[in-house]
Amino acid sequence: EGVTNSSQAEKLMARPKVELHGYIGYCSQEAWLPKGTLFEAVVFGREYDEKRYLQAIHDSGLDEDIASGTLSGDMDVGEKGSGLSGGQRARVALARALYGDNHTKVLLLDDCMAALDARVRSLVFERVTKRVKASKAATILVTNDPSLPRRCDRVLLMGPAGSKKDGCSTILDSGTYDELISRGHELQSFSNTDNDNYLDKQMDDNL
Repeated sequence: EGVTNSSQAEKLMARPKVELHGYIGYCSQEAWLPKGTLFEAVVFGREYDEKRYLQAIHDSGLDEDIASGTLSGDMDVGEKGSGLSGGQRARVALARALYGDNHTKVLLLDDCMAALDARVRSLVFERVTKRVKASKAATILVTNDPSLPRRCDRVLLMGPAGSKKDGCSTILDSGTYDELISRGHELQSFSNTDNDNYLDKQMDDNL
């Protein structure tokens, strides 16, 4: 038993470690909003800071909706955001994640731009990218949009680890966009519709 425990301890010690100096901001693919106003949904019970609030509204692209009069800070978002469109809910949830202070050093964005149309998605991506580079926050963006990987510093191509039925994923390859293209990955046409066929081909090629 002592040998087994020792072996397990060695395996645990050998695993990669990540040290985090700051907070984590998270935005999920399925936007959840509390009942209340848009302002309350973004600030989310934290201390109000006008500069941070306005910056979060801008970076999430909500400033255009507010300028056009379709949204306002005191507007009731409805139960679970039912008073908003899918794209608006997604951007309010993103603004909530972006409202974090300067101690937020990691952003996890789980395909939170999927509900946005192409123009708004591009706008929000540019603004969020500019923000995180200025704050030096590490950002992990999950996406099925083939137009976004070429604009990222590094790309991790994910796929099923084994049988599709087990639901587990693994990293199939990683590198810059150009490096993945040079290795034969067809990222330009990667989309939800051809996702399964493409990953099947990649797995077959790697066997």
